[in-house]
Amino acid sequence: MDFSDILQPQKIFYSHLTSGLCIRPNQIYGEYKEIIDFQVDSVNASLYFIVEIDRIQFIPAKTSVSKDGTIKLALNIGGKRFCEAKITFPQIMLSNNLPPDFKSMVFGVRDVNDYFSLLKKRKYKPCTGISLDSDTTDEQIVLNVFAPTFTSKLPLLPFRVVQEAGINIGINPKILYIGQSRQIKKRANSHEKIQRALAEVNRDKDIYIYFFDFNSKVWLVDLPVEEYEALDADNPSKVDDKGRLNLVEMALINYFKPRYNSILTRSNVTSNKQVEKLMKAHHYTQLIVEVSFDSEFFSFGSDEISNKKDHLIIYQLDNPFLNMEY
Repeated sequence: MDFSDILQPQKIFYSHLTSGLCIRPNQIYGEYKEIIDFQVDSVNASLYFIVEIDRIQFIPAKTSVSKDGTIKLALNIGGKRFCEAKITFPQIMLSNNLPPDFKSMVFGVRDVNDYFSLLKKRKYKPCTGISLDSDTTDEQIVLNVFAPTFTSKLPLLPFRVVQEAGINIGINPKILYIGQSRQIKKRANSHEKIQRALAEVNRDKDIYIYFFDFNSKVWLVDLPVEEYEALDADNPSKVDDKGRLNLVEMALINYFKPRYNSILTRSNVTSNKQVEKLMKAHHYTQLIVEVSFDSEFFSFGSDEISNKKDHLIIYQLDNPFLNMEY
């Protein structure tokens, strides 16, 4: 971060989001609810976005598995764009403990008999066989997975496959609502904003919920020296956990102005009572929140903010006329 244009010593409250979890709304209510609740807790998620993205669907007639185990995908994005991609089985496996040569141990086969014929030809050296199951639809592909001791079916959702494999398709996630995670866990079954998003979403779009945690630091900058130091990196002075969460949520809502947020979208953050109490009263001169991720699945925008991977939100508390957005 370049502080060379700041003309006086600064005490900066800086926070940045850390990625946590991305799920479909039905996962909150369905049979996996307890698992999802555990995952939300395990990533210490404190904020969530309700997000609209282009719907991703498979084209089953153009999806296949080659003999070397490569999976050829054909994707329909938002009913308007089409793309093809080739991925490998290890790319969509969630485990990080796969052997380095695992890719060379995966083969495309027709069925279980074909797999055991292959295993016999390889003199029973370890290998995995995969084939495309007839249950494959535009909403999910189903792989048959064959191993010497078991056979199983592996259903794969389009969003998860594209995300895990890092396929760039330009989905343009649009933030519809920003809130605190404790709210969604307390009233998930009647969450008005989720139900509204699901009711209003176009057929070429899907709704997802992104959960995040964030890290905060206090920076002291003594200019004209360009060096700066961090104080109380894990516990910014005079700002408790609840206060930090409120400040970050406020900045995000005021910046993105999500469609379903009715409070804070048009207010002056620098004159907010919490900012006065938590920031100005303790001589903070800047409130900064950064949203920055490498994946296009986190390249956020809204009705009023263009999609991009990096958003730097700066509120100059001692001079509100200098507030900046990058």
